[in-house]
Amino acid sequence: VRAVLRRFNPNARIVEAAWGRVEPRSVLDTGLFDMELAARNPEWLKEARVGEHKPETAEYGISSVTYRCRRPFDVERFEELTARWAEDGAFIGAIDAIKSEAEGGE
Repeated sequence: VRAVLRRFNPNARIVEAAWGRVEPRSVLDTGLFDMELAARNPEWLKEARVGEHKPETAEYGISSVTYRCRRPFDVERFEELTARWAEDGAFIGAIDAIKSEAEGGE
């Protein structure tokens, strides 16, 4: 995984996770992404261009995903979150919601 990350962005800060858990502040709204620098990377451009992306399902042989959690999946909360994405036109609302939840908000 590190080799793939380095191929796309040799200068990226890699944040290791245990069981997919990371401190949200370490990956959200860091200000580290530089579009000009990314646009100079041919591998990044290859992924960004339409028709050149190989889906992860094909690349890694993923045929299904199983969601497991102690708490049941809350479909209504998920729908509210995705509705906010649509309203905001991006992940802005989702990022704010994740930050708020991480800080103990609702």
